[in-house]
Amino acid sequence: MKKIKVNEPAESASFHSDDAATEAARKPKLGEKVGKAIITEIREKHLPVGTLIGTEAELIERYGVSRATLLEAIRQIERQGVVEMRRGGRGGLIVSRPASRSVARVLSNYLEFSDISLSEQLDCARFMDAIAARKAAQNATEEEALELRELAALAEAADNYLDMSRLGLNITGAIANASGNPAVALFERTLLHLRADFFRGERSRNRPIDATMVKFSAELTELVETIVAGDQYNAEELAKAHRDALRSRLMKRFEKLKTSASPLVTAAMQRRDAKGREKRAEVLAFEIRDELIEKGWPVGKKLGEEANLLSKFGVSKWVFRQAIRMLEPHGIIKVRRGNGGGLFIDRPDPAYTIGIATSYLESERLSPQEALNLWASLLVEAASLSGKIAQQSENAQQDANHFEVLPAADGALASRFYDAVFELCGNRVLSLFGRVLFKYWSAELDTDPHVPGEECQKILQPILAGDHAMARRRMRAYIRSYNPL
Repeated sequence: MKKIKVNEPAESASFHSDDAATEAARKPKLGEKVGKAIITEIREKHLPVGTLIGTEAELIERYGVSRATLLEAIRQIERQGVVEMRRGGRGGLIVSRPASRSVARVLSNYLEFSDISLSEQLDCARFMDAIAARKAAQNATEEEALELRELAALAEAADNYLDMSRLGLNITGAIANASGNPAVALFERTLLHLRADFFRGERSRNRPIDATMVKFSAELTELVETIVAGDQYNAEELAKAHRDALRSRLMKRFEKLKTSASPLVTAAMQRRDAKGREKRAEVLAFEIRDELIEKGWPVGKKLGEEANLLSKFGVSKWVFRQAIRMLEPHGIIKVRRGNGGGLFIDRPDPAYTIGIATSYLESERLSPQEALNLWASLLVEAASLSGKIAQQSENAQQDANHFEVLPAADGALASRFYDAVFELCGNRVLSLFGRVLFKYWSAELDTDPHVPGEECQKILQPILAGDHAMARRRMRAYIRSYNPL
């Protein structure tokens, strides 16, 4: 049997800079490397769903690791829905199809662990809703159109707030599915997860329908009928208008929901496993996140040692370690062994999340060109938002520092330039989605493309000057002339 070598993990690099383009990447643990190697094997051998990859003993031998490391690797990729471990005489690690729900939960967990704001979610949702509505008007099948009508009719007939809210979320998801683009559907599902978690506390606060909710239902029905008619322009405009009206209501509701308990801790407490038990490790992960926020997220500072933290949080060693396994791949916490070791506060790193999302999109056979087209729309929006941020900024030099990696004449590595634009836009949800798509479509290229120096300067000038309209115009003009595929 061929033995696959997996390199031992190196000590994690310390954080050096606030610049996302220059900070040292978190070094993956051995379990993560083994998990990635298993996924690579599935992909390269084109293993169909249901294929036996190997028994536990065979995999330990194949990857040359301990049983504990292998089981950690399997736990991580089982969460992604890529594999499942079957017990019994004919058991072993089996290839399965990743579920969009599982992958969306990984994305939403990263964003929630990173202390994403409700405002960032809603701003990104406005943009994604518009794209989903336009694409659904273009691509929806007749069956999908009839499903949308049925959901809209149920929403109009709802006689209480919770039923109507639930149906509104279902309509958003159905529109995304009808878009015909698995990335749009994944990103919209992620946003729905986020919104549901932030407002989970409302589930016990039912009330009758009022005039505002009647209007909300009518707006959804009008949007659905526009999609059914195939009117792409008006579907996009109605989606934006509906989201604008919803945004102010959601912000007001969120203020009323705030209590001494974190909304995300409350949401984690209400999620249950298959046997109806509270997912205590997930609750603890969010409690740790809240403590980091309360401390001001001091990167590099020691949070504590395991024994002390077990006593502090009143949990078992198993629950504690499961919580750390949830946080560590996202860069929230770093574990150091030996003298002076313990748990240290780290900076959120999306690399793990991006890898999972791109693997899922590949399994869904998203075409690189579709990914490029959607990414281009996000990049244009990010350029416009960056201009607005710079317009309101009191520190022009700090804004310019986002782009200090860019040569003045020879151009810049495209990944660094685009990352800088997404980072400056101030919306971490939009930034994450953009980085997922860039990694996906750029994997088709042999090298990282360059943005010519002249084009860099043309786009950066209005961004840094706070001219968001011209920033949008120039980025759109550049994108129209740019198709590396």
